[in-house]
Amino acid sequence: MMHQSYKHRGSRSRGGIGSVILCLIVVGLGGFLVFRLIGWFRTSNEKAVATQAETLDVVTLSSPVVLDGSASITGIDGALAGVVYRRGSEENAEYNVVLHLPALALNTSYEVWMVKDGLADVQSAGVLETRADGTFAKVFSVQCPVEYPNVVVMVEPNDGVSTPSGNIAAQGAFADTDE
Repeated sequence: MMHQSYKHRGSRSRGGIGSVILCLIVVGLGGFLVFRLIGWFRTSNEKAVATQAETLDVVTLSSPVVLDGSASITGIDGALAGVVYRRGSEENAEYNVVLHLPALALNTSYEVWMVKDGLADVQSAGVLETRADGTFAKVFSVQCPVEYPNVVVMVEPNDGVSTPSGNIAAQGAFADTDE
């Protein structure tokens, strides 16, 4: 009889352990799924918030005006001397100028000046460099280029003075500040 009662207890015991294991698996799997769902909802919510913020930035902030154009530069005789190309934003633009101007005497150079309308203010862009083909060129940047739509090239003595001499060799203007 002992043998039967042992078997009976063993089968019951085995069924109890199986139920506990099955319960642990179900609880563990359920917990894992809940954990993954919470992570998925958080990620989805963060992406939605980021997308909304980007949309608001695009709507509320104006994009910078891109300046992209050129200005013809004419000599004092009215003939075309070259072109200035401008590319950048309304805060900072890069200019590339190439001019056909006469050779200069020693101790003088051509200097580029960016000028506000009405000659209220000038900003030096630097001295033009002589190239092997006899043209004069310069690449330079100007802050707030929309305030300086006029380009003036002057013959300057190499004396270290940082103000324009007034001896204009060529000039031009950008027609539109938001080309």
